[in-house]
Amino acid sequence: MDSSQAYQTPDYWRKFWVGKLSKKLSQEQTDIQDVNNYIRIVNTYLEENPGNPRGISVSALEKFIAKYSDKVLPVLRYFYEYIANSELHLKRLMLSIQTPLQMSNEQCSKENTDTGQNLKRTAIPEIVSSKKTDKTDKLYSVNIHGNIISPADRKQLLTDLKREIDCRNYSQQTVKHYLGAVSSFLDYMTVESSKNWSLAFKEYLIWLRDIKHLAPNTINQHAASISFFFLEVLELEIGEDIFTRMKTDKALPRVHSLERINSIISTPANFKHRLILMITYGCGLRLSEIRTLRPSDIDIERKVITLRKAKGKKDRVVMLDDELTPYIENWMKNGCGKEYLFEGYTPGEPLSKRTIEKIYTNTCTKLNIDPKGGIHSLRHSFATHLLVEQSRKRQL
Repeated sequence: MDSSQAYQTPDYWRKFWVGKLSKKLSQEQTDIQDVNNYIRIVNTYLEENPGNPRGISVSALEKFIAKYSDKVLPVLRYFYEYIANSELHLKRLMLSIQTPLQMSNEQCSKENTDTGQNLKRTAIPEIVSSKKTDKTDKLYSVNIHGNIISPADRKQLLTDLKREIDCRNYSQQTVKHYLGAVSSFLDYMTVESSKNWSLAFKEYLIWLRDIKHLAPNTINQHAASISFFFLEVLELEIGEDIFTRMKTDKALPRVHSLERINSIISTPANFKHRLILMITYGCGLRLSEIRTLRPSDIDIERKVITLRKAKGKKDRVVMLDDELTPYIENWMKNGCGKEYLFEGYTPGEPLSKRTIEKIYTNTCTKLNIDPKGGIHSLRHSFATHLLVEQSRKRQL
């Protein structure tokens, strides 16, 4: 059995959950005798009901209580409130227990000593170590009612995911992609799939390909988002399976000839549209960079453009071509917005990405050119032509 398969055994998950319980009790400086009793009860409970504790049926919970008496109630209530976080099981336990959850050590000892004698005396399992020693003690697992995740659990999981992303200062675009991918994955989950996260992860990737007909690159973006969710929110360690990715085509980027570039730039009748295409190609800009370009970012005297918080939230400076300078100067005096160089109908708001892409697509359509690659192909063309020109100069 390889390491990834070992992560799927009931024994692994039993040790994992008991380890979380032990860690929580240790943080609260609970008496060692009480710790042993709590661990023994939960260990036996998970041995008799293997798998996700939140997936254990209420009837199985009731059978366990009937078998070992009501004295296990405080322990199971503690487990489901602070460790497994299941409202469904907690409500059932609340119906049977009248004593407060936070009992004194003396009370815990008194109520659990006899119960511990009745449970089979298994040794306290070795705690499964976690690479994330700086995490909080709360670990989430999906609570499934029927065939869907409860709305409360779903909302909480996505809230925690957003917090993990925000604390890393990722872009809003990344937040949007991660939340969308994980939200879709949670909608896909069922009672059966929640018992084996590794298998569910792989089957979901296949489902995206065969049913949703997504491209391999898009599927891999989903996979990266879900892997982040597993590691940083659920704190699951499912081995190397979380690094599974679809094989992608390695097609060369679209590059236009100089003649075609000239045709694309000169075709739009609208000067604003022509200038967008000119700057995109002439400075090798990304779509997001041309969209958020501000008049203050352009230094005509020094002939440079400063791109603020470009890819990776890094600033970079690009040279402003001499041929572009008069066009940009004219636009800044007679047409550009106050906030952005290219604004839409709403003052102070930049053009949408869709609008900029449409400028390029419509131009290609007029010229009977395949618009494959989108406006980003102008950036690829700029880079290729620059390399060709540098090579030519070295040969001279």
